[in-house]
Amino acid sequence: MKFTRVLAMAGLAFYGSSALAIDCTAPEQPAVPAGKNASQQEMLNAQQNVKGFVAEGQQYIACLKAEERSLDEDASKEERQEIVGLYNDMVDEMKASSNEFNSAVRKYQMANSQ
Repeated sequence: MKFTRVLAMAGLAFYGSSALAIDCTAPEQPAVPAGKNASQQEMLNAQQNVKGFVAEGQQYIACLKAEERSLDEDASKEERQEIVGLYNDMVDEMKASSNEFNSAVRKYQMANSQ
């Protein structure tokens, strides 16, 4: 589990009675091989894993948006901020995963450009 998700869960626990029961499940960030030492098949697998992660992340974000829309008018600011925080964490993780993969691709290409 990523550190940011642990913090988000700790934040939910901190709020106690105001914590939301969110029925959305965040996907796990995939491992990306070190491009310099990876095989072509490992890179292709990583590409598919990252694409799948981003697609699942988009579904998770859609779920969070639906959860936010379902909050009643009496929902607290903290409850709404919890959802926004989870949304932002997922966007950050999707960007980080994509950036990590792109970096590995560059390293793979440099190592295999002979």
